[in-house]
Amino acid sequence: MLFFRVLFVLLLTAYGCTPDYAIVAPEQVIYIEQEVEKEVPGEVWVESFTQPQTTNGVDIVWVIDRSCSMLDDEPQIMLGVQAMMDALPDKGWRLNMISTDPSKALEYKDFPLIPGDTLADAYDLFDSMANVPSAEEKGFEALHKYVTESPEAKYWMREDAALLVVFVSDEDDQSTRVFPMTSDFTDWYTSTRAEGSTFMSSVVHLSVAESMCNHAPVWEGKRYRGATGVYKGNVIDICTKDWSAGVKDAARKVEPHEDWELTYIPEPVSIKVFIDTYLNTDWHYDAATNKVVFDVIPPPASLVEIGYVIQPS
Repeated sequence: MLFFRVLFVLLLTAYGCTPDYAIVAPEQVIYIEQEVEKEVPGEVWVESFTQPQTTNGVDIVWVIDRSCSMLDDEPQIMLGVQAMMDALPDKGWRLNMISTDPSKALEYKDFPLIPGDTLADAYDLFDSMANVPSAEEKGFEALHKYVTESPEAKYWMREDAALLVVFVSDEDDQSTRVFPMTSDFTDWYTSTRAEGSTFMSSVVHLSVAESMCNHAPVWEGKRYRGATGVYKGNVIDICTKDWSAGVKDAARKVEPHEDWELTYIPEPVSIKVFIDTYLNTDWHYDAATNKVVFDVIPPPASLVEIGYVIQPS
């Protein structure tokens, strides 16, 4: 992340120029316009994102643990799917579901949900995924097998569309035979689409210290979290009763950003925006929404960094 000092310009009072034939009296004071840089005191915060590519819609795959331990999570899963469908644009998306069990990956032959489909259609698609009492917890491997080997996946998935994957499991990924390191999986996943067109979210157990679960043990989804972090995606605690906020945010991240809501309230004069390390001025700050609004939308795959001094609480 780019480190920089946040500065602002103090503009001194400037008077009009005298004609070139005027005689300046000895007591007259001439004011000269100057730019003076002055530090704004306070804690500096920098946040960043990579601008998504403009693509032909988005393909979405929910990779869901269908083992018996997940039965009580089915209502939240369907509420999450509904929230995502509501947050997606009116056209251009396709959404399908598969199991985390690689042996079942090639059995899913249903066409995905598309704009205009209802929650009832989503339930039908979910119910077509038979519950697998002894399902393997290999979400990475299951997705890889489905994308690379399934004839149905090759039919409905589009190479020029963005790809969003949502992992849902109460255990960590165990695809260590195919993907020994999490980076082995993310390297493959990134390669499936153009730069800046792969996205990820996960609904998993967090660490005991972070989790909202009221039971033990907790199988933290470390590999899922690690992979999701590569794409700056949303990690949702599986023990929360409502996943909709995080799922909606995951859906919105596939669209190019026309604005960016800041994490903290800034000192407005301290805000600096960099696009691919170059200082940019094609934006304005909207205090009512606490957003930096881009007057010129950053180009696809560009790194956007926004730094500012946090306003004292």
